[in-house]
Amino acid sequence: ILSNIRFAVIGEKTKKVLYEYGIDSDFMPSQANTMNFCEDFAKVVCKSDKVWIVKAKNDDDELKQKLDSLCSCREMYVYKNVPLEELKTKEGEAFDYILFTCASSVNRIFQTIDENTKKLWNKTSTIISIGPKTTQELQKYGIQNIKEAKDNSYDGMIHEMLDNLYN
Repeated sequence: ILSNIRFAVIGEKTKKVLYEYGIDSDFMPSQANTMNFCEDFAKVVCKSDKVWIVKAKNDDDELKQKLDSLCSCREMYVYKNVPLEELKTKEGEAFDYILFTCASSVNRIFQTIDENTKKLWNKTSTIISIGPKTTQELQKYGIQNIKEAKDNSYDGMIHEMLDNLYN
């Protein structure tokens, strides 16, 4: 059934999960972010190709908007990101580093914390972002001390934190 289907992934983590189910991904962009995905995917997709985007129900439609000009594109919602009930932080608690792995996590966390905590983190913490979309979302909340991973992956975030720590 799957022999005529090709699989594209944005990052290494999804590629590994697919592989655990016996599915090899046919395409992965040079960098794990929407912008690079679209630029690289444009080189291999045809206008007549039918593409399903499997995603969170409450995720934005940026990827679909960008792919619509390249191919026939539809979305399939398979999960929903839910808000945090409460982020447990002590008043005045600061962190050296805070890592954000996606834009939706930025929204869920900043909708939960109070303005004083946001100001404290902005003043005392280095914020590590996995990629451009996450960085852009952090900037919407007024976060300034952002270091974006050069390699848009969890490993890239760790390297960015270590580079910042030791350089």
